Amino acid sequence: MMNGLRMEDGTDTTCQWREKVWVGTAGWSYPDWAGIVYPPGAAAKRPLHYLAPYLDCVEVNTSFYRIPDSRLVGGWLRDVAAVPHFQFLVKLWRGWTHGEGPDSSPAGEGQVPTFRNAVAPLADAGRLAGVLAQFPWSFRRTPENRERLARVCDWLGGLPLFVELRHRSWLAEPVQAELARRGVGWCNIDQPPHAGGVPLMALRTASDAYFRFHGRNCEAWFAADATRDTRYDYLYSRQEVEELLNSVTRAAAEAGRTFVIYNNHWRGQEVANAVETRGLLRGEAVPAPPGLWREYPQIQDVSVSRPGEAPA
Repeated sequence: MMNGLRMEDGTDTTCQWREKVWVGTAGWSYPDWAGIVYPPGAAAKRPLHYLAPYLDCVEVNTSFYRIPDSRLVGGWLRDVAAVPHFQFLVKLWRGWTHGEGPDSSPAGEGQVPTFRNAVAPLADAGRLAGVLAQFPWSFRRTPENRERLARVCDWLGGLPLFVELRHRSWLAEPVQAELARRGVGWCNIDQPPHAGGVPLMALRTASDAYFRFHGRNCEAWFAADATRDTRYDYLYSRQEVEELLNSVTRAAAEAGRTFVIYNNHWRGQEVANAVETRGLLRGEAVPAPPGLWREYPQIQDVSVSRPGEAPA
């Protein structure tokens, strides 16, 4: 069993995981998790309720496709009520980040109150860690796109906003300075390396730091016929997890809070890597869903097989 991680300067990160670093997954409702992350029966009815004790946070995916209503958000809060430190990061609606029509133009401002109302219950409960504006790799640094980014930042002013910019053209000091001026955070990412892509960094332009780890499935990432599931079919090795954590701990040393989200969701691999990361940061065994513990032996030295709280 590892005795925690050490930063490059020798600083021991053990016991800082709760105070400094929140580790979680992108989404929590996937059919292919059945029998691995979730046992059959009651857990399928309230998956977040079952999963929350194993994690520190989740990134909401459903908000990318449709702005959620207050009843749905209220259900999330009830599901994590027994985990006081648990936090949510909410992906911004894709109409503002990926849309080519009027929703991404100034006319799309009409949806801003709807989105703000959706995340308000999380903020009021002290559970909203951030809102993520994820832009695609095709979103290059052009005058038009710089204006679009500024518009989104204006619309979401006052919320803990982070931006994920995947194209290397955004790696410019003026961009970072403008984000810092606005208090908007930079989202550090790990993705399959490719020309024009952003490499993994430990950049922080706001008080909190944010990391998203997408996996390194190069073959599927660039395949024309790749699906969402095949693109994110990847399990980080222990060596790779420790490499990722070098960047995390560098950022966490000066950040208020640091959020780490795994997005390699296929067959619960993101949960396995999240549990593994929590164990490495804590320096002792953390709980893992029994099915996951059996499916991915690499987590067995940093976790213990323990059933989650069964939904009522």
